[in-house]
Amino acid sequence: MDFTNQLADNIINMRKQANFTQEDLATRLNISYQAVSKWETKQSSPDIALLPLLAEIFSVTVDELFGIVPIKSDTISANLPWTNDDTLHVVAYKGHKLLKVSKENLSFEYRGDALNVDCALNITCEGVTGSVTAGGDISCDSIGNDANCGGNITCDCIGNDANCGGNITCDCVGNNAMAGNIIIN
Repeated sequence: MDFTNQLADNIINMRKQANFTQEDLATRLNISYQAVSKWETKQSSPDIALLPLLAEIFSVTVDELFGIVPIKSDTISANLPWTNDDTLHVVAYKGHKLLKVSKENLSFEYRGDALNVDCALNITCEGVTGSVTAGGDISCDSIGNDANCGGNITCDCIGNDANCGGNITCDCVGNNAMAGNIIIN
């Protein structure tokens, strides 16, 4: 990571978010506005002794000035779009944005029993006693209840309903199957 450029970019962004001019920031730091201008144009960097004061002015940590943002699990869990249940939720973030469906080619592999699995990615799993929902493809041994996905479903057996945007290839589906193409062996 290029910390010098990241620091310069963050000073620009944080200064503008605070509605400060370069002169306003310079006054608070007791330096010239030309010094602030040189930081922002990446001609120089702030003296190390100014970093704690910069962080205080912008209400961030020194790490955050450099673009290092610690993950705070209580903050993340407070903003999740589902209840605290027994479902294994697998998601992807792009920056700070929670992706409902990942357009990248990402997959999640899970080994072990699970009651329910809700995955924004492609998922490969062993036996799931409950339901499986995926943004991409599902490839599982057996699913005890429903299987829903945006891609294809390939499995041994689905205990209840199967619904996908692509193809379903399974030995058995307990109830209804809705897809672009259904192949039951």
